[in-house]
Amino acid sequence: MPAIRIVAAEGIDRRACRMLLPDKPGVVGWSQLLVAKDAATGAILGAAKGMPVRMESSQFQLRIAVHVPKPFRRRGVATALIDHLAGHAREQGFQSLAVLLEPEDRDAALPFLSARGFQTVDRMTTFEARVERMAAWLFERRRWLIDRGEIPATARIVPLSEAPIDAVAELHARSIGGVAPRIAASLTELARSSDGRDTVVLLIDGVVGGYHHCDSKGDLSMTHALAVTEDLRGGGAGSGWAGLLLLADRVEEGIRRGVVRSRFSCLSTVRPTLRLANIFEADIVSIGEYLCRDLVR
Repeated sequence: MPAIRIVAAEGIDRRACRMLLPDKPGVVGWSQLLVAKDAATGAILGAAKGMPVRMESSQFQLRIAVHVPKPFRRRGVATALIDHLAGHAREQGFQSLAVLLEPEDRDAALPFLSARGFQTVDRMTTFEARVERMAAWLFERRRWLIDRGEIPATARIVPLSEAPIDAVAELHARSIGGVAPRIAASLTELARSSDGRDTVVLLIDGVVGGYHHCDSKGDLSMTHALAVTEDLRGGGAGSGWAGLLLLADRVEEGIRRGVVRSRFSCLSTVRPTLRLANIFEADIVSIGEYLCRDLVR
């Protein structure tokens, strides 16, 4: 069994890490990329990455992802990577490690993770709703808010390319997770590409009040992140008028482009989104497991 060395993924190692652990569409904020190497030969045996994620308690946990190619499994590589991430998380004051396990990975990964102290604490449910159903409720609610004068006259929704990226990144990091500079780099790249046309930002008097990170492929739209500033949260739409305005804007644009279905995900603790899924009569597409390993004990 080879001696294993864990190092930060830089240069060519960073590219190897991203090949082993490609980012899923819309996920931004991975801040710690690692590779496990054979100490004698320097061969890459596996990779891992970490991202701070905000919990409901306002504390942060470190969400991780690990991949070891089949030829190098059962040699302690994945365990070494997880232990390294756990040590880093403790140093940073995180309460736990977390893993989002997709349904197709459950049977292979769950026994390994369970043996290393991870326990299922929640479910990540992916929903899909008909856009016409969403529009009926969102547009009526938006009109009601406008008539009541609850939406400021200075509020406007702009493309990501026209927004202050650093402020958007700070909002994402504070509300959802990740490290702001990494998020800003990803969003800057997104804003310059054709894929960024669906992501929009709410500005109030020129100040970022919220943003909706989504994209559409064919007749399907996918929400990756929806965040608003602390003072604009609450209300029937889950994020008050700000969140509703962002959702309604993208639904309206989606209809114009021929979008028929909208997909979004949330944990079972995110009740506002679950309420919207019920209002929209959304179907369940998949259910993943959210596992945590306590670092405090």
